[in-house]
Amino acid sequence: MKIIAITGGIATGKNYISDIFKKFGGEIFDADFQVHNLLKNNPQIISEVAKNFPNSLKNQQIDREILGKIVFEDSEIGKKNLKILEQIIHPQIKINYDEFIKNNLQNNQKFVLLNIPLILESQGQKSYYNYDFLVAIKCHIIVRKNRYIARQFKKNPQNFEYLKNIERFNKIVSLQISDQERFAKANFIIDNNSDLMFLKNQINNFLLNHELI
Repeated sequence: MKIIAITGGIATGKNYISDIFKKFGGEIFDADFQVHNLLKNNPQIISEVAKNFPNSLKNQQIDREILGKIVFEDSEIGKKNLKILEQIIHPQIKINYDEFIKNNLQNNQKFVLLNIPLILESQGQKSYYNYDFLVAIKCHIIVRKNRYIARQFKKNPQNFEYLKNIERFNKIVSLQISDQERFAKANFIIDNNSDLMFLKNQINNFLLNHELI
């Protein structure tokens, strides 16, 4: 079984591209889903996050929107807060990941996909996850910014503040490694500046070249 890790900056289309890989027969380990599930359903994680970021606790649940704003408050504070959050959450995610790999090996799965947004930024995640291929996503920063803004507006149109969301987008980008660094580490680069057919052809060719379909 081959393990493919997807990497890309914010709003490059990681989930969208992961879903295309799934249609070609892959199984996905989605770190964002894992985090969401832990913050919603794991009492120990909720307690630890609330203790470190008390403003994020609303009605005995962690408000991910508030937590995100705390984590990405600014470059230096954001890095510190992100590290604290990783130390709380990642050990349990690693347990879930090991179970995911074990199950897919038993099922003779040909390839699995790791959709882990900060797999290159986080030192902890580098030691947690081994992979055979690193696939980086290329997408123009203006496209990404517009996509992020549209996504935030859809979440909360009544309280949407354009300038604050632009500021937050820029801060998140500042916490991530550059595209140049990302592409230098990758085994394959997917161009997500065109249409669905173009994406499917790139993924199909990658999987064919490595005999995964």
